[in-house]
Amino acid sequence: MEISKLKTLTTPSLNDVLPILDINGGVSGKPILRKISLQGIFSLIEFPSDNGSNSSGFVVPTIIKTIAESGDYFIGIDSTGTTYKITKANLLAGLSNDTGSSSTGNTGGVTLSFVSNGDANGLFYYLGRQKNTTAWSNPHGNGLTVSASAVDNGSVDQLCNRIGNDFWTPSVPNSWVSFYILSGKLNCRHYSIKSRETHTDYYPRNWKLQGSNDNSNWVDLDTQSNNAGLSSPAQWLSLPVTATNDYYSYFRILNTGVSSSNYYHLCLGEVELYGSYAP
Repeated sequence: MEISKLKTLTTPSLNDVLPILDINGGVSGKPILRKISLQGIFSLIEFPSDNGSNSSGFVVPTIIKTIAESGDYFIGIDSTGTTYKITKANLLAGLSNDTGSSSTGNTGGVTLSFVSNGDANGLFYYLGRQKNTTAWSNPHGNGLTVSASAVDNGSVDQLCNRIGNDFWTPSVPNSWVSFYILSGKLNCRHYSIKSRETHTDYYPRNWKLQGSNDNSNWVDLDTQSNNAGLSSPAQWLSLPVTATNDYYSYFRILNTGVSSSNYYHLCLGEVELYGSYAP
């Protein structure tokens, strides 16, 4: 059957199915093709380990995010038995919207759930696609404003451009980078930071994630002290946020101590936020 003759699905149900490669179910180490519902796919990634896979080592979600482009199609069968095609972007959006939850019960909100490091589910990626209406572009200046206490290398737009970067501030105590959502607010439930692309030192160790609605009064959402989770270039570190159910339009990473090299530079490659977004 030609792909062009398949109906296009934009809002998948968790009962819809897709073909997958079953790594553990194959014979003599050879993967075999099976069908699995979207609910089954999500169950594989509901409690991922640090490397993005579940306890069995199944890494379909990572493959979806790193190999397929947003406009690439997956072939499936919907709950009525009709064959369909669905883009990667709509598949991931459907998984997030069907499985995420809003702690505040806001109507018209969008749930942007963390799935794996560097995924396409976060707020900055969502804003970069103009709320899933266009091809992705850097959201800085177009839905998001990024700023810093000072810049010693690189530029602030690099912190959300989905390219390996080497950004850092001067070695000054309490250096920070901030992100202003131009329209709407986020109840942040998870965040990710990435180390610089090419340097093997100056990894962040002490910081706070903070939220604000006036860019003046800041609330601590997460505090990390001597966190050694970043130890190599271009490495992601993702952390949950449990401190608040409030929505904020400003967020910042505040450096609260020395780096792995005992300096106050705040060195980052990228930042992403997740949670319930109220436009």
